[in-house]
Amino acid sequence: MVYTPLVPWQPLYSVHLESIVANGKLLPVDPRAFTPSTGRATLLDTGTTFAYLVSKAYDMFVSVVSNNPFPSLRTV
Repeated sequence: MVYTPLVPWQPLYSVHLESIVANGKLLPVDPRAFTPSTGRATLLDTGTTFAYLVSKAYDMFVSVVSNNPFPSLRTV
């Protein structure tokens, strides 16, 4: 199990995201894109299927998961 600290000054379950790995590939997103600021942070919510990312990270993530090696899964 891996633990990560919560951002103490954020009111919700916020973490400092440093990178994204999808299908075993590290996405080349500048870590500064994920830096928490006032009113913005990476939130963890296990009760939803939504994911909101900065545009560059989102586009890369969709590109990687769209080339999914598992044919039973599909991108919606």
